Amino acid sequence: MLVISIAAVVGILRVGYMIAPGVDPYSEVYKFNVGSERVVNAVNNFKGENPLYSISEQIGLPDGLVEDSNTPDRMHGYIYYPKEEWIIHFWIRGDRKKSELHLVAVNQGLKLENWQTINSDIIQKG
Repeated sequence: MLVISIAAVVGILRVGYMIAPGVDPYSEVYKFNVGSERVVNAVNNFKGENPLYSISEQIGLPDGLVEDSNTPDRMHGYIYYPKEEWIIHFWIRGDRKKSELHLVAVNQGLKLENWQTINSDIIQKG
């Protein structure tokens, strides 16, 4: 009976871990078979070569990638699409072999009051 109880608890914990939403549960996730350092460098290179997509610090958002003080293995960033007037919030995390890029939210316009969560707000209103 004890073994069955322990096995049941372990099973419930594993299932709970697999379906737990985690951070930004609605984010669109892109997985790469390269280290996070390479993805961070690619984003930095893109923004350096294409300043049109960089967001101005006048808006109150950092222009480069910033380490998350609560979760030090994540780097947050923003990309601005001037034609559509969208600000995209994303973050990157990973290790030396694999990484993930999470698209979290979209803001319409330059006022930071129009954030919509990807795969939640956008789909529901869509």
